[in-house]
Amino acid sequence: MSQVEIKELQSVTYEVDGKVYKTIEEARAAKESLRHLETGLAFAEAQYPGLAERAKRTKANTIAEYLAWEDAGRPVAETEEAPAE
Repeated sequence: MSQVEIKELQSVTYEVDGKVYKTIEEARAAKESLRHLETGLAFAEAQYPGLAERAKRTKANTIAEYLAWEDAGRPVAETEEAPAE
């Protein structure tokens, strides 16, 4: 019978704000995303103090998305043309 080795593998995961990620890159991206959201919330609080919390969160999410877009180098989304009928 041939010799077969059993190797012990260690699985590493990363946690950011209670969520688990498989790679360090995913964890870093999640951390950066939270930082952008924090910035967006601070802006919404400062600029729209009378706005409802849900509306402030909506503004904060838009700002966070914009900051992530800036960090990514302002990529342009490609549009798909609808098939001709």
